[in-house]
Amino acid sequence: MSDKQPGRRQPFSRVAAPGRSGSRRGPAGVFAEPLDGRAVVMLIGRASDEAVSASLRQTLACELPTRPVVSAGDAVSVLWAGPGRWLIVSDAEQSGEALLERLAGVAEQKASLLDQSDGLALLRLSGPNVRDALAKGLPIDLHPRAFSTGDTAITAIAHVTAQIWQTSDAPVFELAVARSFAASFWNWLEHAAAEYGLETVAPRGVAG
Repeated sequence: MSDKQPGRRQPFSRVAAPGRSGSRRGPAGVFAEPLDGRAVVMLIGRASDEAVSASLRQTLACELPTRPVVSAGDAVSVLWAGPGRWLIVSDAEQSGEALLERLAGVAEQKASLLDQSDGLALLRLSGPNVRDALAKGLPIDLHPRAFSTGDTAITAIAHVTAQIWQTSDAPVFELAVARSFAASFWNWLEHAAAEYGLETVAPRGVAG
C-alpha cells in the first residue's frame, strides 16, 4: 500500500501559483518549485553521536553529519541542524509516519524523533540568478568558494528563520521554513527575484 497522502500540499503550493512573475525579458533568472509531500523528521540524539551514527548507517545507509553538511542516504537526505540535532528529509513524496517507521530502530535508546512534515514548508530554488536574489535577504555568502554542493546552514532570510542546503552545482538550493512563515517568505522572494524574472514550477505530480 502506498504511504502517500492524496491531496496533501505544502503552504508554498497555496501561495505560489505556477507561472512567470516579475521581469518578462528573456528567460527567467530564478526558478521556484514547492516540494510537496516530503517527509521531514527531526532527530535529537540521546546517546553518543557514534552510537546514533552506527544505527543510522544500518537503517538508512548514510553517515551522520558532524558539521553543517548534508549526508545522502537510502532515499533520504540527513542535514546537520545543530549539535546533536539532524533533519532527515525524504527525497520523494512520503508520509512522516512512514519515515518514522523506518527510523524506529534508531529511536531505541539512541534518539528522539519528531515528525516535522506538517510543520515545515520546503522549496527548491534554482536558475542563473538564484544567488543574486537570495543575497538580497541572506546574510551568509553563497559564493561557491564559501558554500557549495552538500553544504547546509541555519540562518535568517529576510528575518525568516530557514535552513538552506545546496543540492547541485547548477546551482540548486532547497530550503525549509516554518509553515506559518511560508507566505511571508514567498512575498519577499517575489520581490527579490522580480528583476530577474521568477518562474514558479508546479510541484511534481501536481497539475499546474
